[in-house]
Amino acid sequence: TLIEIYGKESGKLGISLSEDSKILSQGTVLFKATNKMHSYGHIVSRGSVHIDIGLEKEGQFVLTRNITAKDLTLNGNEFNDTFYFDCPQRCKIIGGAGQNTLIAANLSNKFEIKDVNSGLLNNEITFSQIQNLKGSNYNDDIFIFSLKGKVDGKVDGNGGKNTLKAPSHDNLWVITSEDTGYIRGIVNFRNIQNLFGNDKNDTFRFKEDSKINGVINGFKGYNVLDYSAFDTDLTLDLHKVENIHEVIGANNHKNILIGPEDVNIWKITDCNKGQVGAIKFDHFQSLVGSGINDVFYIEANGRLDGEINGSGGDNSLFASNRKNIWYITGANRGFIENILTFSNIQNLYGNENEDIFKFTNYAFISGKIDGKSNLNNILDFSKHTSIVSIDLNKIDNIQKIIGGGKTTLKGKDSDNTWDIIAENAGLLNKAIAFLNIENIVGGSKKDIFAIQKEGSMGYIDGSNGDNTLQSPQMDNIWNLYALNEGVLNDLKFKNISNLKGSTNKDSFYFEKEAKISGKIDGGLGKDNIMDFSKQIAPVSLDLNRIENVSTIIGGKNTDTLIGRDENNIWLFSSFNEGHVQDVDFIGFENIKGGKQSDVFVFRDNSGVSGVIDGGNDGIALNILDYSLCTKPISADIYSGESANTLSTCNIQATVLPNFKSTKKNHMASGLEIPLKQTQFDVDYYEDNFVKFFESSPNLKYDFGSEKFRFPIYVTNTKNGPIYVYRASSPFVITNRTAKAIYINSTLSPYLADNRVADAWVRMKNNLLTTINNQKLAIRGNLDQIHAVYEREESGFDQPNVRIVPQNIKDKSIKQRPRPLHYYSKN
Repeated sequence: TLIEIYGKESGKLGISLSEDSKILSQGTVLFKATNKMHSYGHIVSRGSVHIDIGLEKEGQFVLTRNITAKDLTLNGNEFNDTFYFDCPQRCKIIGGAGQNTLIAANLSNKFEIKDVNSGLLNNEITFSQIQNLKGSNYNDDIFIFSLKGKVDGKVDGNGGKNTLKAPSHDNLWVITSEDTGYIRGIVNFRNIQNLFGNDKNDTFRFKEDSKINGVINGFKGYNVLDYSAFDTDLTLDLHKVENIHEVIGANNHKNILIGPEDVNIWKITDCNKGQVGAIKFDHFQSLVGSGINDVFYIEANGRLDGEINGSGGDNSLFASNRKNIWYITGANRGFIENILTFSNIQNLYGNENEDIFKFTNYAFISGKIDGKSNLNNILDFSKHTSIVSIDLNKIDNIQKIIGGGKTTLKGKDSDNTWDIIAENAGLLNKAIAFLNIENIVGGSKKDIFAIQKEGSMGYIDGSNGDNTLQSPQMDNIWNLYALNEGVLNDLKFKNISNLKGSTNKDSFYFEKEAKISGKIDGGLGKDNIMDFSKQIAPVSLDLNRIENVSTIIGGKNTDTLIGRDENNIWLFSSFNEGHVQDVDFIGFENIKGGKQSDVFVFRDNSGVSGVIDGGNDGIALNILDYSLCTKPISADIYSGESANTLSTCNIQATVLPNFKSTKKNHMASGLEIPLKQTQFDVDYYEDNFVKFFESSPNLKYDFGSEKFRFPIYVTNTKNGPIYVYRASSPFVITNRTAKAIYINSTLSPYLADNRVADAWVRMKNNLLTTINNQKLAIRGNLDQIHAVYEREESGFDQPNVRIVPQNIKDKSIKQRPRPLHYYSKN
């Protein structure tokens, strides 16, 4: 069955099917309109539907409701015909002889131009003899040209953000106005926001005032953006281009190039010319970074008439290999003389030549400055009148720093040595000269600040780490008023844990809360003093942290002096006063020995008002020596109740005074006590030990010298040298100590048969075994004596004793040591 509908123009439309109209057919339906046909109704056919428009004048077909048919064919004729779809439809369009137009529905449409004026729309509409294509009103449309595809008219993207993809040729795109232009020999276009090349070379040439609002993607090939014909200043954003290999700016205009959205490396190779990533550029006076991280390299002939703006991110600028003078005029802003201007550049790098960085007032660089050579690179802040802080952790390869205003120089977080040689001037690590620097701050590791005689600063802050301050070669006054803080002469300092004096006199005065956590070395001068007399809290001073100090004065409270971890002899000259090694001390109520043997020597009316602590128990031998006393004393090693002290602890032996009633030739002159193995150092003992004993002439065979006056000396054995202490009395009481404790710390058992002196006795066993009514080995021509004690009825000894000499020569004396408590009346 054939249904044929012929529409002759009546008013404006040849055929108009209303929304309520219905055409139902089992066969073919044929529509013929002299001009236009608008279809709003229902057309359903099991056969074919053929629609001819424009039989007598320009035709127009408008479809708003889908036609259901076996197949649908739309035909134009000799006039210009337009085919407009407002819904999806599968059909075939033959435009006819005129200039015909296909307008897509309000969908995201895909036009594929397969041949001349022919192709597919959404894989549903096949069209031919269509010279003009138009996209939807609102959605995004794409127009894809195949190898043979082209249209004689134009492509209009209409509304939305539309894309045009060129055929696989070497294409010349000419953009003539906003989102408008043509591909030469292929198509004219308008309302196209995105331009896509193909696998050949694409050149995009922009006419005056033209632009593309979307993306330009050259895809494969060598692709160029050419703005040379532009007649205004140009800003080109490479965020919106992809697969472009070269961009050319407008001639004789101020052009800006914005980098692609990437971590970019820029190279400025000539005047306004260079490369960013794989993209070459020419005629761009100013460059803008991507907003991520950009690195700009200026090559030998490189320069810009405009500026580099790093934009966001952490950006770097590398100068060319010439003498460069940098002017920093603001925050990460400035210019290189005769080269270019820059802003938002956080890191500056010189090259193999000399670089000078000059800062105007308030100007700074937040990142790193690296001179990149050792050719007298300079940081110059002399124009600053404001506060300046220079962090050397952000500075490399700079040989000179000139401050300005109130400048603080902070050291690298490494070991540093600062030599302050003049007022606010000096040398850092023998490599960086600095001047007009008011304050110095150390790094996080060890900083040494050495002040020369003419050197001075505002203040020195050691910051973190183990820091040392060395005084100038003059008499120095150190006033300490807090933890690691104080004033050296007129120089303020803080966070300094170690102090070192000069070759002159250094005096260290501690205020109420003052403390030094590290070491104090008075230097090589004489009469160096440490004075705690203003301190109210108890002072505890460890001599292991003190060197080259002659006199130490305690504070107002109960103070403690701790000996060095060596064999020490403490000689008390009065109460709370005395001498140990090379130090005179005054006002210390408590004394504590070190980790080796400590001998505490008393005279009459001398000692401490507090405690004497030997400092160890079982490692070495600590001795109370009363042999120089003439007054009665009491000593109890167990209870710690001992004469001339409040109490004692960690004491292994006490040497008692001589008996006044004893004839000189009846007794040994004194007692020699082997202490501990040592490393022999003659100079140390000659220069530093207390000299209040006269030694035996025979000792010269041990030392190899004729003059000795030490209470302690070194003698050689099979297994090396050991210390030997000699007291002026042979009487000793001892602690009960197990041999195993000492077996690894002494060689004294090898000395049992050594002849030491004619008039002295050496202890046979160094107290390694309990001496309880046992013999003491004595060698020499001495009378053997017995000490006869009066006894109580209970059998305990009375304090009184009488000496009974015997006429026996060269034999061991059966002298009985006293029990662990001793009291002397004579």
